Amino acid sequence: MKKTPFSWLPLALSVFLLMKPAAPVRGQEYAPLYGIHTDPGMIYAYESMTAFVDTCAAHGYSAIMYMVLSAKPFSMGGDGGMDICFRSPTLEAMGVNFVEDQLAELVSASQARGLEVYPDIQALAYIGHNPDDYPLLTVPTADDLTAVINELADYGVTGVSEEMYLSEWYAPVYQACQGRGINYIHKAISWDFGAMSHYWNMSVFDVYSDCDIIMTEDYDMTLEPPFMPAYEHFAAISAWLGKEYHVKVWIGEGPTSRSQTNNANVMLLKALQLRPRYIYVMTWSPQFIATFDPAAMNDLIQTYASNEIKPVCNVVLHFNYSEAPDTWGGWDLPAALAAVTTGIKASGYDIITSPEPVADADMYFIYTRGRWETTFDLPPGIVELFDSGKPVFIQLSQLLPNDTPNWNTVREKLGIDNTTFEIIGNDATIINGNYNGVEYEHLRGSVGDLVPRLNDLTTDNVSSSAEVVSTASVDGATIALIVRNGNNYFINGSDLDLRAGFPVSNLINDGLQGPSACVISTGETSVFYVLDVSEGQLDTTRLHIKLPESRVNEVIWYKRDIDGYSSSGTRSYDHAVGYVDTLVEGTLLVLKYSSLGVNPRDDLAGNLLPSVHLFQNFPNPFNSLTTIRYRVGDGDHVALVIFDLNGRVVRTLVDKRRSAGDHAVIWDGKNDDGEDLGSGIYFCRLRSGRDTRNIKLLLIK
Repeated sequence: MKKTPFSWLPLALSVFLLMKPAAPVRGQEYAPLYGIHTDPGMIYAYESMTAFVDTCAAHGYSAIMYMVLSAKPFSMGGDGGMDICFRSPTLEAMGVNFVEDQLAELVSASQARGLEVYPDIQALAYIGHNPDDYPLLTVPTADDLTAVINELADYGVTGVSEEMYLSEWYAPVYQACQGRGINYIHKAISWDFGAMSHYWNMSVFDVYSDCDIIMTEDYDMTLEPPFMPAYEHFAAISAWLGKEYHVKVWIGEGPTSRSQTNNANVMLLKALQLRPRYIYVMTWSPQFIATFDPAAMNDLIQTYASNEIKPVCNVVLHFNYSEAPDTWGGWDLPAALAAVTTGIKASGYDIITSPEPVADADMYFIYTRGRWETTFDLPPGIVELFDSGKPVFIQLSQLLPNDTPNWNTVREKLGIDNTTFEIIGNDATIINGNYNGVEYEHLRGSVGDLVPRLNDLTTDNVSSSAEVVSTASVDGATIALIVRNGNNYFINGSDLDLRAGFPVSNLINDGLQGPSACVISTGETSVFYVLDVSEGQLDTTRLHIKLPESRVNEVIWYKRDIDGYSSSGTRSYDHAVGYVDTLVEGTLLVLKYSSLGVNPRDDLAGNLLPSVHLFQNFPNPFNSLTTIRYRVGDGDHVALVIFDLNGRVVRTLVDKRRSAGDHAVIWDGKNDDGEDLGSGIYFCRLRSGRDTRNIKLLLIK
């Protein structure tokens, strides 16, 4: 093992001098692009805007996201106005103050060097949400936003970015961007889940349909720690909608000087977990821009990245956003999904998040309201999942209903009787569960407006055919926290603690062996990032996990702590024992399979599998992007083509010799000329040697 301290180097430089593993395993070609997100204040550190762009280009950045509006809210000592650094007759007519035109030089210099430019116009949302804070300004209308988009497009920008817009703005802005051929980036934050439903009676699926790119704003472990794993659902929603996914990480922010190194860990975490096309860094530090080396980061990413095709869990968020009870339910989603995500990803699954079930997922997790004031019924498509033979988890934000045929059917499938339950746990009390003799925090207690809710479901309410696998003692009663009946599972509680991901993962495939305060993703490459879950003290967490592949007998490991110290090496792995470690908050741990042993039973099973196979595409139906997996043997020539209903070849996806094994290709719903195809049924044919396989695909625009 080698250990390299970087304490003698400037902080920004030490962030990216990252160690190579003891035994590098390369061959993965994923390499994200990098962008800078900053504001006009940064430019004053350079001789000119052109000098700033030159520096960005020279150091490997491919895009600049630039805040072209500066808010001066009355509540924070400002005059209640706003400044802009581009020419906009529309905004100036609203009272916005024009300072200077920095955007023209930014676009000109960036175009000369091949950089993309995205003006950030999120500050307009502040006026819409808090007009009293901006008495000097007129609240913009949707028509005003459309006019602003056209003014920015006239500059030759690549696109625009925003966050927290009003509901009536999204569609017009998206249409205006499409009309001018520029991209529309929505910056997604945990606020979206609750605010979009509560204030606008809309879901994130509705809103995110009206953009080209979804970008999450990821913070370090010191900010919003309970919600961080839930941010992965923005990538999962992007996959369902067929949208491009980007990540933004704050650099130079946070309560301590450790923030830069800590957020560098987050960058590597997100790259290996979610493979965004772009990673933006938000910074006001010229030193950081000058010392960050994207090529070095990408070299490390490619060392550990994996193209593994994982099984898929479909997380279904089933709510009625036009009803008052469900508009409140959105606030619980980030906390509720954090535990769910941890359990699913710790067991080696990828996630696709959707408002209704998608076909052919390997596992399903349903999060819905249940009964509060009124009962929100389940549709037949969800009820039928409980007879699918696949693992199905269901969790409610409120009470488990017993007053509709569909809910009674689900109760029967879960092995729960028809008792009318009441809510318990409406206080700040942490409710600890006991799973297989291991204690863990199941409900984390009230945090702000988030109040956990628990059904008073006791072990007496569970049939003999089912099993109560986790319990808690509440007011002298033994409450059933998790009930299992075959492959069907009920998770009791609305606002789970992050560490409740432990029993979820253990039930799926014996993954996590104990509670852990980590962001987790496992597979050929596994990543773990330790969160700060106890304010005011240095947290440590015990990690004990069994990796999804039982034949692994050695792993390459890379560890980097909050201060930028890194170490790497190899270690033997025994699946019967699993991987055990104790990690400190802010630490990033990466494991990658180094070698596999031979499992005779696996080899026998492998011999029974067809040498040529075309898997069903996923998702299906799809609206812009879908993944088609196929298996070939003996290195034959492979032809993978798409036909329409008339039998005409519309797209050739593969036409070359491929190595034996599993492969995947993404189809974007376009023909060979790059033109969008219309909605309808299409067929995919795989031909390898003498073997032919076909599947049916449904494209929905």
